[in-house]
Amino acid sequence: MKDGPTIEQAEEMIDQAAYTGYSLRARHLRKAFGSRSTAGSKHSIEDEATVAVGLKPTALTKQERQVFGSRVNDYLCARSKILLSWWQDCSTAVNLRQLLAEIDDSKVATVRDAYYFLQENGYINFGVLTSGEPEPDQQGDAAAADTNSAAMPLVPEPEEDDRAIVFKLYQLLRAADMQTTSEKAIRKELQKHFKTDISTRKALVKQHVNYFIEHLERKDSLEPLGYEGQADPYAAAAEGERERERRAAASAARAAAAKPPDMPHGRVIVVGAGPAGLAAANVLQRNNVDVLVLEARDRVGGRVHSYTGPFSAPVDLGTSVITGTAPEVDQGLAPDPVIFLCRQMGLQLQQLQGIVPIYGAAGQQVSQELQEQVDRSRDDLLDQACHTADTTDQEQVEQLSLGEAVQQALQQHMQGPSAAPAAGADATATGNSPAANGQASEAAATSGPETPQHMQEQQQPQQDAGDPNKEQLSMQDAQHPEQWQEQQPVQNCLPQRAIGEAERQLQQQQSASPDKPGVDTAWQQPAAATVGAAIATAPGAITADWLQLLDWQWANFEYGCNASLDELSLQHWDQDGEWGGFGGPHCMVVGGLQQTMQGLAAQLGDALRLSCPVTCIRYSTAGQQSASDAGNGEQVQEAANEAADKQQRVVKVTTAQGEVLEASLVLVTVPLGVLKQGGVKFVPALPEWKQQAVQRMGFGNFNKVVLQVSR
Repeated sequence: MKDGPTIEQAEEMIDQAAYTGYSLRARHLRKAFGSRSTAGSKHSIEDEATVAVGLKPTALTKQERQVFGSRVNDYLCARSKILLSWWQDCSTAVNLRQLLAEIDDSKVATVRDAYYFLQENGYINFGVLTSGEPEPDQQGDAAAADTNSAAMPLVPEPEEDDRAIVFKLYQLLRAADMQTTSEKAIRKELQKHFKTDISTRKALVKQHVNYFIEHLERKDSLEPLGYEGQADPYAAAAEGERERERRAAASAARAAAAKPPDMPHGRVIVVGAGPAGLAAANVLQRNNVDVLVLEARDRVGGRVHSYTGPFSAPVDLGTSVITGTAPEVDQGLAPDPVIFLCRQMGLQLQQLQGIVPIYGAAGQQVSQELQEQVDRSRDDLLDQACHTADTTDQEQVEQLSLGEAVQQALQQHMQGPSAAPAAGADATATGNSPAANGQASEAAATSGPETPQHMQEQQQPQQDAGDPNKEQLSMQDAQHPEQWQEQQPVQNCLPQRAIGEAERQLQQQQSASPDKPGVDTAWQQPAAATVGAAIATAPGAITADWLQLLDWQWANFEYGCNASLDELSLQHWDQDGEWGGFGGPHCMVVGGLQQTMQGLAAQLGDALRLSCPVTCIRYSTAGQQSASDAGNGEQVQEAANEAADKQQRVVKVTTAQGEVLEASLVLVTVPLGVLKQGGVKFVPALPEWKQQAVQRMGFGNFNKVVLQVSR
């Protein structure tokens, strides 16, 4: 199998790919980072490596500030070095020993802390690794320290000669007690040190002893007679020994720093082997956590499912597109993390075509001019919807859908800038906004009331009090702090230049021959009666062409959101817009995306169990269990207090086969639909706020039609 694109090739693909994010998100990125054009921009490979894992080159996350706030500069340097090593070769774990061997002694602690922080939080050393850093052992580390120390060049011990004997003699005399030490005792010390007979050098010893005594007042600085100005061989040897000891200590410190933290106590059970469960288990296992993954199906991947069936090549029935395959440093956009798995496994990527032409009902391509005009109108309608969210009462906004707000903005377009806001009672009463269901033309012909339908329902609460189908949705438990900032009120959401272009477009179509090249005759076909009625009540610049293409834009928008606009919260529909999506071109994996999930699963080995549905999760603290077993009265309180001090969690997981497994923590990654249906029983029941959040959240039904064309 061919390797995936290199970093340089991926960067070239970025320039060729069209930006496919929402228009508001693109506008936010331009405001935050400047133009998307990278021409002339300069950034280092370290910056690229940092952005690739989702961090900012010169800034810290909140968690990083909490851990490294007192040593920011040292941490940033260490982080850059570690992430660069990971980005350049993510097939193997970053080698901590090698990093420590290349830095100053003063940086060892920071590099070690940075390494394990990045690993524990999933920034490095994740995915399908071909090999990892070997487990260090104390004997091996000690041997390595001794080897490094012994390899260092040292000053040899002086040999037996007159010079060596004289310097050693002066060393002994400086340390001796002149009141009790004799010359004979000094000779014995020399003989013991050199392990040889010194009697033949009595005269030499006597001469220097007398000279030392004569100059006793200068004994600390007295140089040997006849060897003035020469280096003391014993001083050099002593300094070499001290350097040897220092290096041995530094080597031992590096070996200790490279030793991984102790294995955490207890087991973690991960329920579900989809992308979230497999990725979490992979990171836990890499950090020496005892992990067990339980999957109900007979395969891994969840909604990542590559199906072959009758086809000649695997077809991704679920997730299929990697929505970003390269970092964009100028915009601060990281690639989709699955790109690391593709690089590690050498999977081939197929880039998607950036620009897709739009064709009318008769098969003629829609003009680029009209597409750009309607694109701007769509953006302006969304801008107006966001402005409505910013200027409307909080309680009312929480009950407004994006479809209602867009419908209101569209009616203002159709009726002119002086029209009062209206959400379209006929649309919202049925729960289906015309703008959100390919009926913008019909909605434009309907003049709705000035007050949105949901606000009318609030003014008459008695009428719907007994209707269980009138569900009052509250987002208070899931609010996000992101607000649309620097958003100016839009007085007229359709710019004058767009109106002028639409008028000019209409004039050209009316005056041109149907057979004239370059004219889109499909858009000159008679419109539906509803469209004609809408045009009759709309400003002259809004044409059937404009409305039909806008309908298609909403359909495409709903495709991107995987839900009707009436099902999207006005306040939270673009809650991830702050992050800007992923960087780089969109690609598909040749052979199917499920290969990446199978690669992750292979890393788990026996820690993964398939066809093992979980039916019940019974969670409590050890204190609760002890209290229930101890009885009543003082014994209950004592048991509870003792267990509370230990703070040890005990969770029991029951499988469909009747097996009961215990863990210190359970990570539940099952699909939202399973939680909605109560497929897993929690004892005690989940908190009310969490149950409400589960029921309020929704997900779309995405259908695919697969066609195999024979050549």
